[in-house]
Amino acid sequence: MSKECKEILCFVGPSGAGKDTIVNKIRYLMDVSYYSLSNKIREQASLLGLENLRRDELQIFANKLREQHGNGIFASLSKKNIIEDPNKIIIVNGVRHPSEINLLREIEYTCLRVIGVTASSEVRFKRVVERGRQSDPKTWESFMECDRRENGIPGEMIGQQNDQCLKIADIIIDNNGSVEELDYLVERLYSRLTAICFEKCSKNVFYNKRGAGL
Repeated sequence: MSKECKEILCFVGPSGAGKDTIVNKIRYLMDVSYYSLSNKIREQASLLGLENLRRDELQIFANKLREQHGNGIFASLSKKNIIEDPNKIIIVNGVRHPSEINLLREIEYTCLRVIGVTASSEVRFKRVVERGRQSDPKTWESFMECDRRENGIPGEMIGQQNDQCLKIADIIIDNNGSVEELDYLVERLYSRLTAICFEKCSKNVFYNKRGAGL
């Protein structure tokens, strides 16, 4: 008897693009398991007594662990639980390096899709300020510095590489629009996901804020 496949949905994209909002909407609509690689970073920091770190401090801490243990370290810390998870649909949020995606692709009996979420820097900064997280940057300059760190240093192998993750996304959601436009996109994404789950991986499908290309 053949083993039933799982669907792994990796969400990638810069801070403030709306990944958490979209994931939460999908979790409301679908029976999924959820893993956050960002939470893994915080867990590792907490083990060392490092609490309430700012985003820039978390980035630097995470990059040190990547340097010591490889760029896939945070996906590796979640891999065992994902393998043993009985759910058929797994969401992995906060993926920030292609090595994490490649490591998750190695899990047997799975089909992995990368979903990118994007928005302009101005829109994202406004959202970050409005959500008011203690760890978030408070000025435009510090926000852009975190952005640069998330995208990595050209030519460097170690560190975050958001841009590279977006380049290999199967689906791109342009989240520059209104809440109503986002709800529409999530509905289309949900329809698309329910149609393709557990089927052979299909070619890229790109979403923009008007839903073109669906």
